[in-house]
Amino acid sequence: MENMRVMPILLLDEIVPYPKCSYTLSVDDNKYLEAIKAAMGADSYIMLVNAKVYKNGITEGNIFRIGTVAKIKNAIRGLDGGIKLSVRCTERAYIDNVQKHADFSLCHLETMVEINTADDEKTSVAIELLNELFSKYRSSVPMLQPQLINEVRLITDLGLLCDKLTDKLVKSFTDKRAVLEETDIYERALLTIRLQRK
Repeated sequence: MENMRVMPILLLDEIVPYPKCSYTLSVDDNKYLEAIKAAMGADSYIMLVNAKVYKNGITEGNIFRIGTVAKIKNAIRGLDGGIKLSVRCTERAYIDNVQKHADFSLCHLETMVEINTADDEKTSVAIELLNELFSKYRSSVPMLQPQLINEVRLITDLGLLCDKLTDKLVKSFTDKRAVLEETDIYERALLTIRLQRK
């Protein structure tokens, strides 16, 4: 397939990464340090994935197939030998297969195509409703970061709005995974609305 790519895998514990979001990650496991080195030695792209059981590592049956491609922006080695990694996520991707190497794992992945089954009117209504729910949330959490408030205010893309709100406001790992795995943007919006109403 023409959009099939190969890149190293970095397994994340608890963090569910979303496209167009940035993260700072602490990495100290040798096999993941090697994956970072391999990525930086190539084009600096790495596949961020979650596992059903983190301690069981990267195996075909243990990882979730849908993850997020990320561009490494910065990597700083700490005194303990670990790395503080700054990444900017770019897109959802589906892992076709995993290849184990001596020091790290690679995956063949395919960019996921997103669709929106809603018309323009439904999309606009969903954006308005999500913004209303966010405003209610803001009134109950006065210490919310001004940067987040400004970012949400400027978002006009429904899919991106769902991802941003879920990334910042939803706590449940299972709920976060459900939003990440939904590629129909309108269905993702309905799910995000349900989660914001909880």
